[in-house]
Amino acid sequence: MAEGESSSSKKGRTGPPSSSATANGSNNAGGQPITPASSSSATGGAAGGAARFLSRRVWGRASATTKTSTGNEELPETSGSASSPGSAIVSGTATHRKDSADEIVKSQTSIPAPPTPTFHLDEAIGLMDPDSSTWTSISGPELVEHVKATSVYLASISEPEEGKSDIFSAHQAQQLEKENKSTQVSSNDIRTLYVRAIAFADRQTDISLRIAGLRLLTSLIKTCRPPRYLHDTVPTGVPEKVTVRSLYALIIGSSQVTGEKKVDLVGAQVAALRVLTKDGTEVEGLGGVVGWLMRMLDEMSGDWAKWCEIKIPGNSDLPQRPAKLKPFEPIAPHNPLETAASIISLIHSITYTFIDLFDPKIDIPRLLPPIFAFVCKGIVASLPSAEISGLNISQAGHVPPPNPLRRDSVPSLLNSPLPPPGNQPILEPTLRRSISINRRSKDSPAVVVSSAFNTPSSSRIARHSTLTSPQSLTSAHQSPSSLVPTIPMPRWLYILPSTCAFLEILIDNTLLSQEQFIDIMRFACICVACDDESGLPTDAGQIPVHKLLAIMFRSNSGRRGEQALRVIMEQEASRTFRKTYEGLANADCKVIQGAVYIARALLLHLDDPTPGPGALPSIGLSSLSPSLIAALSTSRFKRPEDRLERIRWEPVDYAVLTLLQDNLHHYELVSNKDSIKSDIWSEGQSACDILKALLPVALPANLSLTFAEEPTNFSAVYDAVVHQLPTAIEKLHPMASSVSPFYHPKYIELLFRFGDHLTEEDAAVILDYYQREGLCLPMTAGWIENIWKLIDFFHQTSFSLPGARKKLAIMLFKEIYASTEEMVAPRSEFVGQVLVPYLDKVLLKQTDDWFRQEALRVMIRAAVAETMERDEDRRRARAMKPDAEVEEEDASVIPSQEVKEAAAGGSFHAIRNLIIALASTAWCKEDETYQPAERRRPAHLINRDSTASTSSNNPSALKGLMNVLSPPSRTKDLPSVAPSIASTDDSLPQVRPAPIATHSDCQSLHAVSALITIFNNLTFSPPHSFSSTAKAARTPASARCIAIYRDLLGLLYPFTDHTGTDTPTSRVAAVPARCPRARVAILQWLLRLRADPRHRIYLRTELDVVAKPYAETLFRTTEAVEAQRSKLMADAEEARAKAKLRQHQQQQLTAPNVRESVRDRTSTSTRSRSRSRPAPDTPSDAFNPLWFVPETLAFDMPADSLPSEGLLTYDPNHPSLRNRDAPPVEGVWLPVSEYVRALNGILRHERNWELVSYVLCFLPIQLSNKLFFRGGRATREVKFLLKALIDIIPQDDRIERRCNFHSYIKRPNVNAAVYQSLSILISYRDVLDPPECDALIAAFEMCLESNTVVAKPCIQALTLSIFELEQHLGKRLLSIIGKLRDINFTSGIAVHLIEFLIALGDNGNLFRNFTDAHYKDVFTLVIDYIAEHNARSDTAPDLEAPSARENYTLSQHVIGLAYHAIYVWFMALKLSVRPDLVKHIIAKLLQSRSKRVAVDEMAEVCLDWLARYTYGNADPKPASSFLADMVMADPREDAKPKTQSWMLGGTIITITTNARSGWSTITSTRPTGATEVIAKLENVPLLGLGEANADLTSLPAVLMANRNAIMGGTDAKEVEEVVKQKSTVSAQEEIEQSSQRGAIWSGATPSQRRKDVSIDPAYIAIELLSSYPNASLDIPRGRLIPNEEKCLRTLRTIESTPVIDASKLAVLYVARGQTNETEILGNMDGSSLYLDFLAGLGRLIRLKGQVDVHVGGLNREDDSDGEYAYAWWDDLQQTIFHTATMMPNAPNDPAFSRKKRLIGNDYVKIVYNDSGRDFAFDTIKTQFNFINIVISPHTTPESHGPRPAVQVLPTDPWAVWGRDDYFKVIVQRAPGIPDFSPVGEHKIVSRDTLPVFVRHVAHLANDMAARYTHIRDARSPEEAEYITSWRSRLRAMNRLRAM
Repeated sequence: MAEGESSSSKKGRTGPPSSSATANGSNNAGGQPITPASSSSATGGAAGGAARFLSRRVWGRASATTKTSTGNEELPETSGSASSPGSAIVSGTATHRKDSADEIVKSQTSIPAPPTPTFHLDEAIGLMDPDSSTWTSISGPELVEHVKATSVYLASISEPEEGKSDIFSAHQAQQLEKENKSTQVSSNDIRTLYVRAIAFADRQTDISLRIAGLRLLTSLIKTCRPPRYLHDTVPTGVPEKVTVRSLYALIIGSSQVTGEKKVDLVGAQVAALRVLTKDGTEVEGLGGVVGWLMRMLDEMSGDWAKWCEIKIPGNSDLPQRPAKLKPFEPIAPHNPLETAASIISLIHSITYTFIDLFDPKIDIPRLLPPIFAFVCKGIVASLPSAEISGLNISQAGHVPPPNPLRRDSVPSLLNSPLPPPGNQPILEPTLRRSISINRRSKDSPAVVVSSAFNTPSSSRIARHSTLTSPQSLTSAHQSPSSLVPTIPMPRWLYILPSTCAFLEILIDNTLLSQEQFIDIMRFACICVACDDESGLPTDAGQIPVHKLLAIMFRSNSGRRGEQALRVIMEQEASRTFRKTYEGLANADCKVIQGAVYIARALLLHLDDPTPGPGALPSIGLSSLSPSLIAALSTSRFKRPEDRLERIRWEPVDYAVLTLLQDNLHHYELVSNKDSIKSDIWSEGQSACDILKALLPVALPANLSLTFAEEPTNFSAVYDAVVHQLPTAIEKLHPMASSVSPFYHPKYIELLFRFGDHLTEEDAAVILDYYQREGLCLPMTAGWIENIWKLIDFFHQTSFSLPGARKKLAIMLFKEIYASTEEMVAPRSEFVGQVLVPYLDKVLLKQTDDWFRQEALRVMIRAAVAETMERDEDRRRARAMKPDAEVEEEDASVIPSQEVKEAAAGGSFHAIRNLIIALASTAWCKEDETYQPAERRRPAHLINRDSTASTSSNNPSALKGLMNVLSPPSRTKDLPSVAPSIASTDDSLPQVRPAPIATHSDCQSLHAVSALITIFNNLTFSPPHSFSSTAKAARTPASARCIAIYRDLLGLLYPFTDHTGTDTPTSRVAAVPARCPRARVAILQWLLRLRADPRHRIYLRTELDVVAKPYAETLFRTTEAVEAQRSKLMADAEEARAKAKLRQHQQQQLTAPNVRESVRDRTSTSTRSRSRSRPAPDTPSDAFNPLWFVPETLAFDMPADSLPSEGLLTYDPNHPSLRNRDAPPVEGVWLPVSEYVRALNGILRHERNWELVSYVLCFLPIQLSNKLFFRGGRATREVKFLLKALIDIIPQDDRIERRCNFHSYIKRPNVNAAVYQSLSILISYRDVLDPPECDALIAAFEMCLESNTVVAKPCIQALTLSIFELEQHLGKRLLSIIGKLRDINFTSGIAVHLIEFLIALGDNGNLFRNFTDAHYKDVFTLVIDYIAEHNARSDTAPDLEAPSARENYTLSQHVIGLAYHAIYVWFMALKLSVRPDLVKHIIAKLLQSRSKRVAVDEMAEVCLDWLARYTYGNADPKPASSFLADMVMADPREDAKPKTQSWMLGGTIITITTNARSGWSTITSTRPTGATEVIAKLENVPLLGLGEANADLTSLPAVLMANRNAIMGGTDAKEVEEVVKQKSTVSAQEEIEQSSQRGAIWSGATPSQRRKDVSIDPAYIAIELLSSYPNASLDIPRGRLIPNEEKCLRTLRTIESTPVIDASKLAVLYVARGQTNETEILGNMDGSSLYLDFLAGLGRLIRLKGQVDVHVGGLNREDDSDGEYAYAWWDDLQQTIFHTATMMPNAPNDPAFSRKKRLIGNDYVKIVYNDSGRDFAFDTIKTQFNFINIVISPHTTPESHGPRPAVQVLPTDPWAVWGRDDYFKVIVQRAPGIPDFSPVGEHKIVSRDTLPVFVRHVAHLANDMAARYTHIRDARSPEEAEYITSWRSRLRAMNRLRAM
């Protein structure tokens, strides 16, 4: 073994510990000759060889001292030599201390190595001989070098190189044996060397020579060992009297030397003693050797401390000794480490060998403290500088840097002493995640903890300046090597192998007392703790300590070690301990800190799989937790004045915390759950106890763990551990999953203690625990208290945890309430004791939208559930009562006390009050951009009657009223948007609709929606009873619904008074809702309320399509806004162009006169700009209304038309109606009158235009449902509503000033919207007084001459009034016609005006008192439009754009209606008046002719028609008669009758004559009709030649004679009666009878029986003689038309072209619930109202054999299309109704194709919709689906049941039976068909006038559809012009004339 190499004893008691000599020489027992190595092999070494450092592997059983060097040997001096060996040696010794590491490295690297001389033993012996001649010539250093070389030589030949025999071949081995024999040392040489060595080793000798002599003596003892005693045999070569004892005395002799020489001397002495005692195995006779060793150890403690202070820079530490020295190579002196290690190792060997001789009570205490104190001095010397070592956790402010290499640098030494390979996986430090207080990731990499007793990396104290900020932590962690680049291993760690080996044999081989065992444990704790402060990246220096601890905790010492560890952590440091470790700062803290680290190692090896008695004890956290808690500062220093001590103790607290952290991480990394023996409950409780004890340290009162503040070091780790605990501890559960953390109750209590430091994640854990354990559910005792504990904790503390509060609220609102919802008692308890008080405290304070919305949802559910239960209870109670009592209760006006209590109890009204408070106080989020004009209570809050006038005679009252009505100086209600169109600014006005201010997040809106939802759920839900479907007449639900209804009215428009009795705890909102959008939402709901025929209320859905036309009037659709914007831009551009043109003209006028100065131009320009600039109060350009169509509702709607089960609007059978003075019925009837009263208030006083406009838009639709407004009080309010609407119409600025609506909206738009409601009120004529009806007509008349926007609804309403308000209209008819003349004619308004005139012309009762002047006014009105139309039509129309084509369609339709109006009014004139008026008409027509064409064909045919009807009412087309058929088909004629035609002006005269009989027919054919005369030429005699007494009655005789041939077997008596029958009925009576319903017509043309036909002689004259209107001398009297084919073809075309317009209209019946085509076409019958409607449409005709009535394709041969059909005709048109219910269903036609063949080709379809739903336009799929006229009964057939049994008082006008026989009529148009008809959007028509009105509209629709179809397919303007049949005949006649 090389020099200086040592070894510790082997483990166990099976043999002595192995020892290694540190002396030169060999051990040759027996004195046999020694063969030295050859000289050449000893040469070639360098004097200053490079240092070789200690590798990590030396920390096994081999001592590290054998390969360690601190420097090089001194160089020999170049001059001077001593006279004596001793003095020479002393003087020649150059001691040079390397005080710094830099000098050491410099000395190693800068001095070149001299050549090594060759060693010769003989020469060396000669030089050492004092008697030789060379003695005086050799210097002291040279002598020392030779002595050293000799010792090295002897050592080399005594110990051959290891392993050489393994690698040499057999031949080489033989050669080596020969060389060894040639190098033997003789015994004489040995003796001589002994003598010289003993002389040199004397204490009086120079110290260098003595050290060399000791080295030589050591080699000699090893080569040839002396005897033990004098009487023993002396080996050959050993001088006499040289014994072991004598050499022992020589070796231990002391010398007066200090410093490094002293250390080197002691090292040589110890090395000699080791060889002398055979590594301590033979010490007999060597008394005091252990004491001497202990004394030497103590004497060199100062040098040891100084040596430990030296820090070697870089990664190098100590130079290593070469494995084998050669002579003259430099030998490094012994350093304190080697010397001390040798001493301890020798003591170890002696103790092990003679362990039985040691007294544990006396000897062991003498050994342990000095050794501990010696190591402690090295520790103290190696500690960092004061500024670093004094750094505590609180002062650091940051988490210590993680040391990723530290955890995995050393394997578990309990199982293997070897270090890990370099590629061992690095443990992910948990502290890295705790730095930013982030939680542990679920995907943490699973790594294996490789070391048991390595200190946790998270406990390292920061030592570098780079770790002063969180950023440096990150970078340091990313680059671990940069953290410890220059930190060397503390030198005191090198003494641990020998020290720990010594302690091991004491533990294994002696019976140590508990106190001694604890002292050893304390020593290990100190080593572990101090090593932790070294900052090393690995635990390599701690390996011996780990081995020591492994022994202490294994086998029999396991429980003893655990107990010692507990004592150290629980007890305070003893006096002995303080003395032993005196000088070590905070030793008491460090020992406990180390104990905690050791405890951590035990915890990390709970899963140690080592079997047998040597396994580690199973120590869990639960068993260590009391000791760990006792070690904390919070347990040791509880007094307030111990603050500094607690700060000093923070490393212990931190160590305990990191122990817990690593233990939890260890749980996370264990893959085999079965190997974990810990109990999850106890481990979790222990961890929580430790964390609870550490809480005051981690979260002191002045510390906040908010993200805004940087957390302290300890707090960050504490936070990480707390949040690591649940997931990690869950691993102890055998069935645990990775996503199910385990929460101990103490853990939850720990989180509660966080207080203001609680984070969102912590709060979520608390809440999740309460949820998972069901602590807040009814099945848990004290669940209400648990809920309030959470509420108080999260809402009453000062910290803000929005996420936790949200989670708590959701838990309350969803989970807890859902668990109690189905249980009555728990739910009532929860709502009453928790929910309502909780919301009462926090609802109005909360600003989070989600909270209020969730609260509203749960309040809705609670209110509805409670009410349903009370309804059910009420029904059960009613079922138990007698029927008489129930009937009496239902008949009562006021609810019984029992009902009141049922409606008033519970939490319902408390919930109402909360919602009302939220709706009226919650701040509107749009208030900054959208503020109401005033928040004060409006004037309507004064108690008033609806009949009160808005004016007052009191001036002060008037002033106050004006103050209320006048707008503020700057309104915030709704910004206007229109720019000034007169502006001359160059930029166009950017007027675009701004985004709608949705107010979707306004809590007031949500509160209102909640009230609506409660009402809907209670009212429109299915029957609540679980046992029956019967619903009580008066229930708590009805009473509460009425209360909600009144709340909504109060939030919309509050009144100070309201009728009815409230429940005791209810209230009505006294202030409106805070958000304007909320008030709009209330209106949206209220205006959708309807009543069915049983007076049950329901909600109308899908109103967007219906309301769109009304909304467009007020610009509440995007299309209307965009159109208005474009219009405004065009107007502005036009105004700008005009202004520029005007300025240009002014400049041209002023330029020639005088030159304008610059000043004048400037002032003019300024004035011009000032005039064109908008006024300062011009509204802004933003248009941001609160509602648009299509609408977005803030509440959910129930199913369409789902009626209420118990809430009614009226009951005509209620007994209270018998008593006139009875109060209103409470609790059953919805007070509709209060709602109408609120509408009146809005229309009269509301300043918010959003509300007023919404009422105006949707009120007409609701008014159509007359049943909703039934009842005496509602009737009165409806009358006030009529007055309120009429009061808006006057053209003043009251409503403008009050509402300040947007400039988009003009007064005509407002009035047009008002007239839509007024037109619906026409149907309320049954309840309106005559003055009110007159006022209604006057209102329509008021705005006739104004803008077309408002004139249109007025005219449409007046048209309906012709049918409904005939008398009231007749009073103002002349005035109305006068105002109609002032209307600006356009096609858009003219169509309605002419429709009005046509309808008026059909009703002769209205103008029976007209004079000629009045008639002229009517004709002038119509002809003026014709003139206007012709003036606009001078240019050809442009049909490219769809809008232009639509306009042209409307123009063609209107011009056709205009001429039709002339015909209708002219036919209505008496014959005596016509000749006078025809002149006026002709004159006006001639003036209005179109200039665009040469011939105005429409005027031509009109003049022709006037000529026909001026003097007669003859039918326009002749019908075949019985006489004509007989005389013209005389069988006596040889040839057929001859026909010839002549063109006579504008007439074609056709004469057909029988050649012999002289009977002729003369036919006059004109464009508008034909006239036929049967004549008998008298020049043709009836008798033959010579016959006399001619019988003048021959004609009847002829008829009778041929009766069989003529009548086809008809009875002669019948024929005779027909011929001779004389009418006894006057002509007028005949007309009236013919129009009666039910008459069946067949055969002759009905129009011939319709009127009194009287022919003036002038008629025949004009027909036969006149060529009018082409009467001039230039036109010949007549021109023969040749009998050529082309002429005959033209004549046939003219004859086949009808002179009466024929139309066919489809009639469909839609039964209840039908929606598709097949169902509708398959109907064969309909309701009674439908059948009554059919009977009024026309006359019933027989189809089979029908020849005179146009049947529109119906089969006249058989009854395949039905036997009968309805038809209608007059002189202008014939109409056939294709009625689907009258057509049979073919069995083989399931799709009803035959019906669809007829109905599908009709342009117009009249749909009687009894389905209860809206009729879709495209329900009937056909290519000719153009216009539908849909009739919806206002009442369904259910209302026409038995009449009420109760006699209703006549004071209630609504009690008149049959008043609900009204129908809603709408017109559906295909895209591209322009607006027309008096229906407008819809009209309500009475049952009596419905057929006539619908037929009138259908004729207009058919005419429009015909023109639309024609123009739609046209490709040019010429093709687009619609040609009537009369014009076609005129054109054919013109072509014939041109032939």
